[in-house]
Amino acid sequence: EVPNVPAVTANIGMEYRWAAKPFGLPGNFTGRVSYQYVDARAADVKNTFDLKAYGIVNAKLTWQHNDVSVYAFANNLLDERYEAWGQAFGTLPTVRVGQGRVVGIGTSLQF
Repeated sequence: EVPNVPAVTANIGMEYRWAAKPFGLPGNFTGRVSYQYVDARAADVKNTFDLKAYGIVNAKLTWQHNDVSVYAFANNLLDERYEAWGQAFGTLPTVRVGQGRVVGIGTSLQF
């Protein structure tokens, strides 16, 4: 098998938009949730061992009015500790763990 190339990867997402007026704000809110799945795959060229399959959830909430938006996001929302990369040093398998939860805020201006 080709290293780090899963047989199956999949992404699915949902988005919902609603008016911000009930909150006393102009503009709109958008909520987005996505799920990414990566199947098991060989870790190295010798196919010494396989990396486990994993799935992560990402979420984002955005407020937008005219050309300005403000958002909060969480990548890897459930803090999944997945096997991102692997290699065998002789008979010793080693694995790099993927990035944990990342939470942040931001803004965007369009002109």
